[in-house]
Amino acid sequence: MVYWFYVQSRSPKISKHDTKPQEYMSQLTITNYTESGSPKEILQATYWEFLPNAGQSELLKPLVTVHKANGDIWYLSANKAVAWHKTINDKISQIDMLEGVLIERPGLNNATPTKIETLSMQYLPNQETISSTEFVSMKQPGLTISGYGMLGYLDKNWIELHENITTIFVPN
Repeated sequence: MVYWFYVQSRSPKISKHDTKPQEYMSQLTITNYTESGSPKEILQATYWEFLPNAGQSELLKPLVTVHKANGDIWYLSANKAVAWHKTINDKISQIDMLEGVLIERPGLNNATPTKIETLSMQYLPNQETISSTEFVSMKQPGLTISGYGMLGYLDKNWIELHENITTIFVPN
C-alpha cells in the first residue's frame, strides 16, 4: 500500500478567486520607518488586493526597497507576490515573490554592486532574510556564481548559495 500526501501551509501561487477581495488598490506604496524616522522598507506594487479568508495580499509587479542603517540599499522585485498578514492592519510577516525575481544592491558606500536572479524567493522582513530553493544566478563585476538554493542576510550583506555551485571569474 502506498500513501502520497502533499501538504503546504501556504499557497505561494496567485490564483483567480470566486469572491472579490476585501480591499484593493492600484499603485500601492507602503513605507515602514525606523524609530528615528528614516525609511526602513518601502513596498510598492502596481496592483494590491487583500484576501481576509486567506490572510494574505496578492501583488502585481511588487518592488521592495530595503534601506540599511549603513546606507546600503537592496531592491527586491518580481512579476507577482503574496504578502502574508492575518488582518489588513497587521505587519507583513513574509513576502513570497514569484516569477522573474530580481534582487539588486547598487554600489553605494563602497559595496560591491550585486544582481541576483531566480524564479521565486521568500523575504522575511523581521529577520531581514531572503531565501530560495530555485536556480540562482548572482553577478558582481567580473564574477558570476550560480547554483541551487540561496540564503541571504540583508542585515549582514551576506548571500550564500547551497548546491551545484558554478563560479565564472572574468579578470578585468
